[in-house]
Amino acid sequence: MNAATTLANLRVRVIAGDPFVRDALGAALAGLAGIDMVETQSEPSPGGVDADVTLWDLGLRPEMAVEALGRAVEAGQTVLALVPAGAGIGPALFAGAAGVLSRTSEPEPLAAGLAAAAHGLTVLDAEARDSLLAPPSEGLSGFPLQPLTPREAEVLGLLAKGWTNRVIGEALGISAHTAKFHVNAILGKLGAEGRTEAVIRAARIGLITL
Repeated sequence: MNAATTLANLRVRVIAGDPFVRDALGAALAGLAGIDMVETQSEPSPGGVDADVTLWDLGLRPEMAVEALGRAVEAGQTVLALVPAGAGIGPALFAGAAGVLSRTSEPEPLAAGLAAAAHGLTVLDAEARDSLLAPPSEGLSGFPLQPLTPREAEVLGLLAKGWTNRVIGEALGISAHTAKFHVNAILGKLGAEGRTEAVIRAARIGLITL
């Protein structure tokens, strides 16, 4: 699949608190075929967003931005997060980001990641992948730490499809807040930091099939 096919008419919004990063990301992506830059912002704006995917630079302290990221995901936005090396992977995924890449990623990998996220795929760079696929730490070999309830098992199955809390809630006839409660319970029982890690661990022990 060539770049033009992958990125055809992909509407992208960039959020970055640092104006230099914001301008650099906007300029880099605007120069790629098939990318339609909708807007660049220092912080998310309220209301609807006419974009297929948001590229969100979480800055040097990603933990400070994940709450806002989570609200954007709950509102139905697809977000690809940029984090500094060795930080922010778990919190960004826990907040519902479709994927995580390094802040130092080149334009082509960024564009490919945006296209993948827009098509419902989970995007991870090598560092995030290696972290999530590492063997369970000592003391977690017997997880889940507690059995999942029938409702949690349902939610886990929908997590494996990459669904947001809002979509899970709609499918099960519960609120997004209640869905988030079940997701947090699943993470705790599986000893996982984020949604993607929970799905991988659940698959590893046979709770779900990917």
